[in-house]
Amino acid sequence: MPCSVSGPPAAPAAAVCAAHSRWTGKPGAAPAAPRTRLGILMAAIDHHAGMVIGQIDVPGKTNAIPLFSQLCDQIADLEGVVVTADAMHCQTAHADYLVLARRAHYILPVKGNQPALRNQCRVVSALVGLSRNYGGVARV
Repeated sequence: MPCSVSGPPAAPAAAVCAAHSRWTGKPGAAPAAPRTRLGILMAAIDHHAGMVIGQIDVPGKTNAIPLFSQLCDQIADLEGVVVTADAMHCQTAHADYLVLARRAHYILPVKGNQPALRNQCRVVSALVGLSRNYGGVARV
C-alpha cells in the first residue's frame, strides 16, 4: 500500500561513500588471468534520485580523507543539502567545509577515532534524554 506523507518536502540529501574497489575482469566469471585491483573510487550519491552525482579516484598510497572536499566540489550546489558520510570523515575540517564553505548540513557517525567528541555526545545525549540502543541513539 502506498504511503503518503504530509508536510514540507524532505531536505535534499547526499551520501559520500568511500572504499569501492575497482577490479579487472567480470565478477563471477572464470577469468583468463587473475583479477587485479585497479584502485578505489569515492562517490557521492543523491539519496532521493539514487544516482551517482560525483566520483573521484583514490590513489593507492592514500585514503579518502584528503579527497573529501574535492569530491564535494564536483557538486554544484550543496546549500541546504544533508550530507552523510562514514566515521572516517568525522573530521573538524570536513564539518567546517560543509557548513562554512558549502552551507550544507551533515550527519557523521562518531566512533572511537574521536574519543573527546564521542564523550561530549554521550553527555549531551544523557542531558536530552537519549540512550544508546543497538550501536545507535534512540529516544527513551
